[in-house]
Amino acid sequence: MDSKGGDRLAKLLAHSNDEFKIMLDAFLTGRNELSREALVADLIKLQATLRAGETLSPEKAFEWFRKSATEGDAEAQYYLGRCYYDGRGVEKDYAKAFEWYSKSAAQGNAKGQSGLGNCYYTGRGVSRDYGQAYQWYSKSAAQGDASGQCGLGNCYSYGKGVEEDEKKAFDWYSLSARQGNANAQNNLGDCYFYEQGVDQDFKQALEWYTKSAELGLATAQTNVGDCYYYGRGAEKDYQKAYEWYSKSASQGHARGQNALGDCYFYGRGVARDFKRAFEWYSRSAAQGDSDAQKNLGDCYYYGHGVGQDHSRAFEWFAKSAAQGNSNGQNSLGNCYYYGEGVDQDYEKAFEWYLKSAAQGNVAAQNSLGLCYYNGKGTTQDRQKALEWFSKSESQGNPTQSQKKPRVR
Repeated sequence: MDSKGGDRLAKLLAHSNDEFKIMLDAFLTGRNELSREALVADLIKLQATLRAGETLSPEKAFEWFRKSATEGDAEAQYYLGRCYYDGRGVEKDYAKAFEWYSKSAAQGNAKGQSGLGNCYYTGRGVSRDYGQAYQWYSKSAAQGDASGQCGLGNCYSYGKGVEEDEKKAFDWYSLSARQGNANAQNNLGDCYFYEQGVDQDFKQALEWYTKSAELGLATAQTNVGDCYYYGRGAEKDYQKAYEWYSKSASQGHARGQNALGDCYFYGRGVARDFKRAFEWYSRSAAQGDSDAQKNLGDCYYYGHGVGQDHSRAFEWFAKSAAQGNSNGQNSLGNCYYYGEGVDQDYEKAFEWYLKSAAQGNVAAQNSLGLCYYNGKGTTQDRQKALEWFSKSESQGNPTQSQKKPRVR
């Protein structure tokens, strides 16, 4: 910041008041990168861009950010970039966000560097370039910026712009999480949950998920719900699971909406209600969640919460299956096998059973065995039938090990 900006900042800091803090906090509601305390402390620095005592609106804040940014204030340039990036007080424009992040980053502003890293990482406002993202996150992280540290953790976690290193990802997430970064806290919870860069510890996972969830991150709220639903890191508690899923679902989180649908469908943590289950499955499925699409198909197939309709069931099973969901693939195979919602076609049934069975789906492995045993959709082969029956019997209910998507 230049001397003029510094003098203006010092003058306005002297006139700080709680009302001003509340207005600034309200302007950036929903920002989970920093804890509330850190967010307020950070926003106080931006008083150089606002007139003391004025009522703050996103549009007015944008104008003052722009005024200060054009005068060369690096901090204001970063926040102006965020306004464009998030569409706060102005129409969303990633190209302009990139432009202002670049100006801020060029002056050495850590948050501007992190914002620029985000643009390169996501390909918003500029062509995607993981190498550049890694470089800018590194600059930001070196200055102690929590968002930059989290972004750098993502690069190491997925090998984007740098060789994959789960231990370094864990270390950077830890630094960011301890500063109150909600996304990093959730990612750190993932590290403990999935044994990535650290020994598996469900209790620690739940603790970090909870810290993030309490800051309002929807993904973390769903993860906390999962911990209570399945008894990971805490005693199984369907009531708490339902409460956390409700928080996540209300924010539009697709996986949380599907999980809330499960609570209503099975009567866990709340009275059983097929209609409510159908409603939440529908919301999640509309966002593309493959599990919800399969569950919605089940509702139509069996007439739970909606009139029975095998044709609609087939449509939703097909959407789920197309995304590689093994349960959706198996259900789609059933539709073809029995001619429900679609013309009977043993060959297509066999194809979908095979795709599902290859992913370890027990029901599909058994159905595939039946296809081979009876020669339905394939040449009869009792030996292969026995092999698939054996796989189904021995696997019980396998789970697939995979990373969960990281969030910044």
